[in-house]
Amino acid sequence: MLGMVDTPFQQPQALNVRQNRALALAGVFQAAQLTHMTAMTGQQSIGESGNFYFEQLIKACLNIRPAMNSSTQTLDFFHQLADISLGLKTLESSITQPFSSSPKSRLPKLSNA
Repeated sequence: MLGMVDTPFQQPQALNVRQNRALALAGVFQAAQLTHMTAMTGQQSIGESGNFYFEQLIKACLNIRPAMNSSTQTLDFFHQLADISLGLKTLESSITQPFSSSPKSRLPKLSNA
């Protein structure tokens, strides 16, 4: 069978511009979600998976590349899609269930102490 790929679900090596932008946006959503979770529950309460995603963001931020390199891909910073899956899920849920001005649950009030 000519034209068949040995591993049909293998990630392509180079992503197009839209895919890179979507992954970069997912990185922003991942950072926002982790910030929200930490603010609401504290660093100790985000759990092992939260710490994993936080670590991936720190690694991506410290992965410095030359600004003039036009061939830089988003996955050069996030080495695999699993590293940014929290951001992808958060982005997807914000598209499918956008922000409601009248949320079902109230945010906890800050104490004045």
